[in-house]
Amino acid sequence: MTKRFCDLCGKEIFKIQETYRVCVESSASIYASKQDIADVIVDVGEICPACAKRIHQTVQELKLEGVANG
Repeated sequence: MTKRFCDLCGKEIFKIQETYRVCVESSASIYASKQDIADVIVDVGEICPACAKRIHQTVQELKLEGVANG
């Protein structure tokens, strides 16, 4: 059996169904025929549920910040 670990916190992931992936890339790379590595800002393949929840909360906070400052 292969062990899996969170790419962010390093904790072991016991259920493969509980893994998440995050990828943030420049929208320009979607339209480019040749994607440049610089267009990918974040690409994390295996994330545990706790880290996924923290990322989700951070994104929600950024949205609220934008609304408050907008």
